Amino acid sequence: MIESRHAIAALAVLLGAAAPAVACSPPLPGVYAHEPPEGGTWPANAAVLLQGYEIGPEGLAVTVDGAPASLVPRPGPGWDYLALGVEPAPAPGATVRLAGSPCAMAGDQCEPVDLSWTAGPPDETAPPAPSSVFLDLYDHGDMEDQLGTCSPGGDYAIFVNVRLPQGVAGDWIEITVDPGTQRAASRWRRAEAGDVVVPFAFRRYEGDDPDGRCFAVRVTDNAGHASDAVQRCGMCRARVDGTVPDWAPPGAPAWTDEDLVDAAACGPGVDLPPDGGRPDGGVADDAGAAADGGVAADGGVAADAGAEPDAGDRESDASGSDGCQAAPLGAPWLAAALLALRRRRRADRAHPPR
Repeated sequence: MIESRHAIAALAVLLGAAAPAVACSPPLPGVYAHEPPEGGTWPANAAVLLQGYEIGPEGLAVTVDGAPASLVPRPGPGWDYLALGVEPAPAPGATVRLAGSPCAMAGDQCEPVDLSWTAGPPDETAPPAPSSVFLDLYDHGDMEDQLGTCSPGGDYAIFVNVRLPQGVAGDWIEITVDPGTQRAASRWRRAEAGDVVVPFAFRRYEGDDPDGRCFAVRVTDNAGHASDAVQRCGMCRARVDGTVPDWAPPGAPAWTDEDLVDAAACGPGVDLPPDGGRPDGGVADDAGAAADGGVAADGGVAADAGAEPDAGDRESDASGSDGCQAAPLGAPWLAAALLALRRRRRADRAHPPR
């Protein structure tokens, strides 16, 4: 996984609500959630998703109606996901079974997997693009990292406001910060029709321009399809104050007319001043971005949170991921624990114990 020191802070964002600073121990190796569900139906060309810690395909085997088949790694919606395709693709109605140890890389010290499902018709349709995307900036007091806990720090937060059309259930929102640059980092979140707010926490660095940050947003599915991307640069609203939050990113402030930066950069759902006009929110056609929005076709690897705690976030670093219960997929405290562990390991490498 490619690392980007400028993007790491963007990946240190997992919960949007205040939470106590509690000791954060690494989870045990193993699979904590999976798709498809046991006994369910899954598109024949869709990747199987295993979510967990220190997992890999080395000890797994797959059969289709009892005959051996191959497992092929696929891009997944987060660094804590193992995404595997079955080849040759099973025929609709075939019984697929995945079994073995997902923790060969960790000495097989976890529960084995034994998962069966029925292959459904292949998914041949790309998901629809976001209806609108706009950005809000909250430049709060600097919050220091709290190493050894599940509490990341941050200097400012950007809230990515996304409106999604119908027809995205079961898909993923892929949000890429600074697309097309060496700092690019992505996060995945479960897609659902309607309005979604995804916060990103950032550390300030020399030459940083929070107001000039760009984001590309598209919808992806488990079969490898992706919508056109909507790319946005510049803020709809911005607020600066010295309040130091308990958690990064904090929840969005109660925006007022005084926070408005550029009405043309706003989208549906923003209460503009009477003379502010109401923009269309910018759909893919007017986004001024390439069809892929500057996002790598493979989506990188990455996860995580909304303005409120949500079980549907996944995050990736610098090609896309910064991140325990088995269900629902993407439980936020699993993501927080994995992220804190990574941050602690990075800190140990940068500042070895004396």
